[in-house]
Amino acid sequence: MAQSLAPGVAGFVPAREPDRDLAGQLPRALAHPRGEPRRHPLRGGLWFPWTRPQHTLGRAVLVLRGSRPEISDVGHRLSKIYTRTGDAGETGIDAKRRYRKHHPRIAAFGDLDELNAALGLLLAELQPGDIPELLRDVQQRLFDTGAELCVDELKSTSPEHVRSLEDAIDEHNRELPPLKEFILPGGGPTASACHFARAVCRRTERSLWALQDEEGGLNPESLKYL
Repeated sequence: MAQSLAPGVAGFVPAREPDRDLAGQLPRALAHPRGEPRRHPLRGGLWFPWTRPQHTLGRAVLVLRGSRPEISDVGHRLSKIYTRTGDAGETGIDAKRRYRKHHPRIAAFGDLDELNAALGLLLAELQPGDIPELLRDVQQRLFDTGAELCVDELKSTSPEHVRSLEDAIDEHNRELPPLKEFILPGGGPTASACHFARAVCRRTERSLWALQDEEGGLNPESLKYL
């Protein structure tokens, strides 16, 4: 998710296969067969790129310069570890909006990022199968939620995403014995990674609700998804 990548960077849509778009908002035509980004007008005249392959970060981002949106390849910017643009304690998410680093919106970005990293640690402990595939889908959804915090017009998570996650949870829960008491975190690297990701997820949910209560405008389906 985009935060303080460079001045004027509003956000980017993470790369994924063309038939897995943002709740139908981005058409398959956006995906060039060679993976080259194309542009498509979305509500408000915004332009969103689409790149491949799946589960990698897109190279193109949405850049707002004045009133004219344009696409910029910021691959070289991502390789620069420091920018000095936040040395005064502020972070910019687009050409106009800058926030103090402790602002609830920036805290929400950070918690989404930490949750994605926690899921990555868990994935490193798992063998290939349907659960890792599900968790990678969740990681992509977290990226999309971060994009929503950058671009007010973007609502990427839909009720169908929420239902799909609930159905997957119910399916895997049917294979387990009834839970009759709380479980202390631990039990091995994989179980501990699950507990850690769970706790970070709860904090991320609190952060997004704090932002919603203060500013409003968040996608209610993204809040439900968390």
